[in-house]
This record gives sequence, structure tokens and C-alpha cells, in this order.
Amino acid sequence: MTTRETAAAALARFDHAWGELDKTVSGLSERELVDIRDPAGWAAKDHLMHVAVWEQALLARLDGRPRYHALGLDASTEGSEDWDALNAKIFAATRQRPAGEVLDSLRGTHTATRACLAALAAGTADAPTAESFVADVGGYADHYDQHRDWIRELVGR
Repeated sequence: MTTRETAAAALARFDHAWGELDKTVSGLSERELVDIRDPAGWAAKDHLMHVAVWEQALLARLDGRPRYHALGLDASTEGSEDWDALNAKIFAATRQRPAGEVLDSLRGTHTATRACLAALAAGTADAPTAESFVADVGGYADHYDQHRDWIRELVGR
């Protein structure tokens, strides 16, 4: 399969997962986004910011920026696979963001990722890291699904 074909397949999966996440998020009240928290202190908006930040790291791979920079962390975290520690740092750095800003970030990041993926699927873009970017998109679609389910559980839907 070519990068173009795998990008088209990844785009279909990505769009489906986004549609389900967006449908869930669009139905949430401000209270459900902000006030209901799990035992670790995460609200729905924190899950959404987490998804947006990690997706920014995916975009960073495509344009050659360091992952730590996209995650808003310091260089000492580059290459770390201690996901719990990385996620705790991201949560600490972003937990005070208002829901509107979080939603804007999530939607903007998704739009940018989708545009890159669509261009690769259409054959109108190329990048040295396109194959690894496309290969990882499925994991980001799964990420949408995981956090959508956690948000639904959190708000009791």
C-alpha cells in the first residue's frame, strides 16, 4: 500500500473517531466540561486538552519540531516513554485553561491534523516523515475513542 492509500484509510478512521468525540463533546454543558472531576482531578475539559496536546505532538513529527516543544514540556522529557509522568506534567501545565480555550485548541489541532492527512491522501503533499505520521494516526483515532469513553463515564452518559 502506498502512503497515499494508507493516508486515505487512516483519514476515514480518523474522521469516524472525531465525529464520535465531537458528538459527545457538543452535548456537554459547561458544568459537565469543567466541574465534574474524577479522583485524579481530571474534568472532561482536561481530557480534551490532553488529546489536543498529544495531537500537537503528532503534528510536530510531521514538520520536524521536537515532541517536547509541542507538548509544552522541557527538553529533558524528549524521548521519555514514562507516559504517566508526561501526562501529569501536561495536566499540571494545562489544567487552569478555560473550557472555551480548550475546545478551540482541540478543534484547531484536529483541523490542522485532518488537513495534513487529507493532503497526503490526495497526493498533494509529501513530507519525509509522512509514512510514520500516517502510521500513527490510527493510534490518535484510538486516543479519541478512549477519552470519549472516559468522558462519557465521567459525566454519566
